Amino acid sequence: MRTALFLCIGLALSLSTQAAEERCLVSFDAAQQDVCSSKVSVAHPSLEPLAKAEEFKNSTLRLVKFDGPIDEGRRAAIQSRGGHILGYAPEYAYIVRMPAGLDASMRMIRGVVWSGPFLPAFKVDVNIANELQFGN
Repeated sequence: MRTALFLCIGLALSLSTQAAEERCLVSFDAAQQDVCSSKVSVAHPSLEPLAKAEEFKNSTLRLVKFDGPIDEGRRAAIQSRGGHILGYAPEYAYIVRMPAGLDASMRMIRGVVWSGPFLPAFKVDVNIANELQFGN
């Protein structure tokens, strides 16, 4: 009985950690970012200059990350605050064209975890990253 209890607790903790990671993670071919910790990981060190948020803090290409599925009301809230949605990004996020100054307004939308620059490293195709790492 005690063993079953420990197994259940361990499983619950691992699932909650996975849910927390999913809530904070945006992932692309050659880079991913944990928006909760601001940690960016790239597929190859040569992409690191393209993954420095501070360098692109004023870019009008932004990422708005939600904690779960995005409904029409949340989409409309982005647009009503002045954001122009360009596309969907993996793990419940939108790529949005807007001034950097609107990030605070976006964070007030129900379910928004983070709003900040869409880093150039996110645009790099995984094949290019692989060529950098394993190519001739």
